[in-house]
Amino acid sequence: MSAFLANVVRFAGSLRAAGLAAGPDRVPDAVRALELAGVGRREDVFWMWHAIFVSDAQESDLFARIFDRFWSGEAGDRNVMQESVVEAGATNPGLPDNSNRQDGGRSPQTGEQGTWSAAEALRTMDFADMDEDEMARARLVVARMSVAFAPLAGRRFRSSPSGRRIDLRAALQGGVRQPGGMITLPLVRRVDKPPGVVLLCDISGSMIDYARMLICFAHALSAHGRKADTRRWIAGAMRVHTFTFGTRLTDVTRDLVTRDAAAGLRAVAQRVEDWSGGTRIGECLGTFNRGWGRRLPGQGTIVILVTDGLDRDVGGKLGTEMAMLRRSCRKLVWLNPLLRWHEFRPRTWGIRTMLPHVDRFLPCHNLASLEGLAEVLARPGRGSAEGMAGWLRAV
Repeated sequence: MSAFLANVVRFAGSLRAAGLAAGPDRVPDAVRALELAGVGRREDVFWMWHAIFVSDAQESDLFARIFDRFWSGEAGDRNVMQESVVEAGATNPGLPDNSNRQDGGRSPQTGEQGTWSAAEALRTMDFADMDEDEMARARLVVARMSVAFAPLAGRRFRSSPSGRRIDLRAALQGGVRQPGGMITLPLVRRVDKPPGVVLLCDISGSMIDYARMLICFAHALSAHGRKADTRRWIAGAMRVHTFTFGTRLTDVTRDLVTRDAAAGLRAVAQRVEDWSGGTRIGECLGTFNRGWGRRLPGQGTIVILVTDGLDRDVGGKLGTEMAMLRRSCRKLVWLNPLLRWHEFRPRTWGIRTMLPHVDRFLPCHNLASLEGLAEVLARPGRGSAEGMAGWLRAV
């Protein structure tokens, strides 16, 4: 592989690791565009590849940062982008020649290992340790996450040649139309439906770095159930209801009905009155149970509770509200960023009170943990709250 092609592949790999849709199918277009254009100016190369690799306005800034890093040589090899353009110029007279190279003609390496390392570093980095650039890259990764939820058996049936149940009504109607003849036994199958999802996200001061990313995760889930550019839900699609809580409960579902996750996050932060404040978990869960628990889809609903469990209201009814919440859903998943510590032990009153009522107790501090959450949500079954209670007794 030539140095020119190797560097284009390397550049596309860095874009892909950052969350952009820079698959192998776009690399030939990038190479061909550079060869046909016959230009060597940095600005021209930037806009040609911007048109090929950037598919959304919110990706533009991230593309520019990665392009600048590669052009300046911060990616590992000095002037790797300039060297790519120079080599292309050897076969295209419209590009500059390679007489100004400072490395004696050395071909840069492809750097697949470095690209993989950068992606893995972002994947395992704690959300609280990310700067604005890393957080933007992480949001793009989250925006492309999808969960293949195990479908639920609905109450409706649909005609199907492979069905295992006879549609008696249709069979009798067919017999009336054809008296004395053979009766065809039409078959039907049960229509599956996706489960409802409820996200209850703690936005207190100790949770704010993690709440931002989990709200983006809820936005990604919601986007799969809506038609593009509209607020209408696709028939039979999964519905996601998102609530924030600190000292009060706020329904922010409508704020996330937007294509831009960052815009939705800003709308949530501006509307809720207890953003990055204190927390009253028991009181807020009580508000949800009595005001929303009966109005949202029941039985098959999956509830995702995001909080560190640091509720000091010992005299409250946290245990009672957790038990009521558990009875109103099919699966209760608790995400706690404190699980990022290997030495974590459930010693606080709030955590020990809540834990016996949840089916799964998982971390939520980095992209890898969200990938694990997606796997858990895709599994069928009710869960095992009894297992959590046993684990609590063991520690």
